[in-house]
Amino acid sequence: MSYYAGYATLDTDVAVFQSERQRDEWINDFSVFDRIPLTEDELFLILDGFPIDSLRQEADDFDDSIVWLINPVNSN
Repeated sequence: MSYYAGYATLDTDVAVFQSERQRDEWINDFSVFDRIPLTEDELFLILDGFPIDSLRQEADDFDDSIVWLINPVNSN
């Protein structure tokens, strides 16, 4: 099971975590931007219905346990 989070905007890329604890720690770490947990329904809306396996994925620059799903609006 995966857990999702992102920033509080519809064009956010989506961070994917292996555990709820990892996701919650990331959300609660200091950031100048609001970080929020995302449900699978919210994920579907944010990613415009694209299947997860069709999206570009990138490793996080600072934490190799985080994989980012790149929002299609940011793929230009």
